[in-house]
Amino acid sequence: MEFKKSSSKKRKKLNINKKSLKLKKTDDVKLSKEQKKNEFKLRGLSVLQGKKKKYLNVRNVVVGVTGVLIIIFVILAMSAPTGIFEYIGAKTALMKSGESFPVTYDFSAGKAIEYGGDSVLVATETELKCYNNSGNLIYSRIHGFEKPVIKTSKIRTLIYGLNESFYRIETPREEVIYKKTENNQPVIAGDISDSGVYALVTESDDDIALVTVYNKDGSEIYKYHSSNNYITGVTVSENGKKVCIATITTSKAVFQSKILIFNLKSNEPIYEKKFKDEIIYSVEYSNSSDICVITDKTYRNIDDDEITEKYSYKHKFLNKFEISDDNILLYITADSNSLNGTVVVLSPDGEEESKFQIEGTFSDISIYNGRIFALSEKVFEYNLDGKKEKTTQIKSGAVAIQAMKKGCTVLYSSGVDLIK
Repeated sequence: MEFKKSSSKKRKKLNINKKSLKLKKTDDVKLSKEQKKNEFKLRGLSVLQGKKKKYLNVRNVVVGVTGVLIIIFVILAMSAPTGIFEYIGAKTALMKSGESFPVTYDFSAGKAIEYGGDSVLVATETELKCYNNSGNLIYSRIHGFEKPVIKTSKIRTLIYGLNESFYRIETPREEVIYKKTENNQPVIAGDISDSGVYALVTESDDDIALVTVYNKDGSEIYKYHSSNNYITGVTVSENGKKVCIATITTSKAVFQSKILIFNLKSNEPIYEKKFKDEIIYSVEYSNSSDICVITDKTYRNIDDDEITEKYSYKHKFLNKFEISDDNILLYITADSNSLNGTVVVLSPDGEEESKFQIEGTFSDISIYNGRIFALSEKVFEYNLDGKKEKTTQIKSGAVAIQAMKKGCTVLYSSGVDLIK
């Protein structure tokens, strides 16, 4: 059988000198990348880089996405000291839309109101209600406190009954902690930090008062026994590493208040300051080192171990005050009557940012993001220059107001409403 040769075109055989090729390869090693490309082009060859370029593009995308994810994780971790999953759960819960302001409480009168930055907390006689900035109800939970007190942090809310022996910690998503105090002692004061660390002041069988600091999971991490002074207030730093308490005592009918700061490692304070003939109304950390101290005569900012600023009321009466995230609001009148007072806005470090007179009788006043609201038969809104921006007619029976992102929440004994 005879086989025929293929009829395809013959390819011209290349004569390759292996010796010269070997030498050429050796020489090529010494060439630059650009020279190699030019050499390939002279030979009629091309450099195939498609796969390499594709690989580099994919790698760059992966590196970029990973970098973005790391940045997002770091931001979330900084914003969520109590845990990323708790933070995300709380934020998503606040997106709820449903029942909204105005709300009427038919069988339970409003008792207390507090703003937590992203939610308004209202305590009625029987329930703790949480509303988002749009006025939508997020949750309503029965509390059972006769005199409810609300303390807020970035994510969590501490609610306890004044002179009662149990407390709760909530998030918009769920109830985190429900406990009784040690030996069922009544709570005098309390505070919760952004880190989730919280402190309670209770009565004590052995001393005048006891301060107990708890970790975010409810485990006890520190105790301070006060055997000589009555404790009137407590605050925890944002990072949960320090606690400041306010005490008061009397000597020969003269009040003496005192500030004590502890680092949770020793029973000896790292800072102590006495205020003769002054009563401390409130102490509150504005960050991890600065403490706002409001007395019946002055406002002071304490930066860990020194008073950095002092503001005197100049023998006038401190009628109302509020410590918000960005400002300290003081409402000062000539006497205990709230007629024709002076509004003073301070930065947390005690510097005066605004001061102006307002005419009328006001039962409450509140500030948020430069908007000041004053409550009488109507709600008046002022800017930081003292200009009256808006007057809103409200129904009778208003108990308190709370400035917030989208306006002002008005608490009535029979419900709550929002003024935008």
